[in-house]
Amino acid sequence: MKDASMYEKAGINNQFPIQLVKNESSENIQVFSNHWHEQMEILYFVTGSAIIECNSIPYKVSAGDLIIINSNELHSGYNPGGNLAYFCFNIDPSLFQSSFVDSCEVKYIAPIERNMILFKNLVRGDVPIIECIETVIREHDKKDIAYELVIKSCVYNLLAILIRDYTTQIVTQAEYEKKLMKLERFRNVFDYIEENYTEKINMEDLYRMANLSGYYFCRLFKQITGKTANEYIINFRLNKAEHQLKNSDMNITEIALSTGFNDVNYFSRLFKKYKKITPSGVRKGYREENHGDIS
Repeated sequence: MKDASMYEKAGINNQFPIQLVKNESSENIQVFSNHWHEQMEILYFVTGSAIIECNSIPYKVSAGDLIIINSNELHSGYNPGGNLAYFCFNIDPSLFQSSFVDSCEVKYIAPIERNMILFKNLVRGDVPIIECIETVIREHDKKDIAYELVIKSCVYNLLAILIRDYTTQIVTQAEYEKKLMKLERFRNVFDYIEENYTEKINMEDLYRMANLSGYYFCRLFKQITGKTANEYIINFRLNKAEHQLKNSDMNITEIALSTGFNDVNYFSRLFKKYKKITPSGVRKGYREENHGDIS
């Protein structure tokens, strides 16, 4: 399955400010690739564990944990194995706006919408927030009369708790616009890497796509992703290779060649360096875990 593009337009109903979807996975696999969107997103984990990366910072999460993904924040998710289930909430603060401007909208809703109030990514053990989330899930599932009012009130309460207890940064309009401009400038670059990772990628081509000199391209790319462009491409290819080691019958040489590595020894060295395990170790461990020790 083709990974999502870096930019994702959330399918929120324009008559209601929240979209709720339950996702499940039982494989060692990347559950969603690196992307960003305007809407704020909350991930609530109910079973299993996962590694969620927000702006290149990895968070290991398990049942009961929440991840808050701010607007325009790059994020990706990986299931290291086992039965994983989580709810994804997409929240569009603009749909909380009323027909007249009040202090709540000016002080809180509009700044959240414009990514000027940023929240901590990891929320753990916060009972009031978990109660809000579970009420939203229950009401969304049952759809009793006035369930929309209950959900909307829960989201207001949730935003209030986040603002009080989990605000990490308040940015200016100029800082917000600068961040958004950087993301837009690199959208074609991320798409190109995803579509061409099996081939040789010329850095000069990436510089031209972003309309930047090599120096400024490297500097901005590192700011956005936390990695150099070369590290990002290597990690992308290695993630694809790891998936194939677990889910295909190709040998290691074939997998190396199919993910953009021309030298299997170089591939194996990089895999061990970044994944802390050999390619053969991944395949052996996965087969023993899922099929029993067949040796």
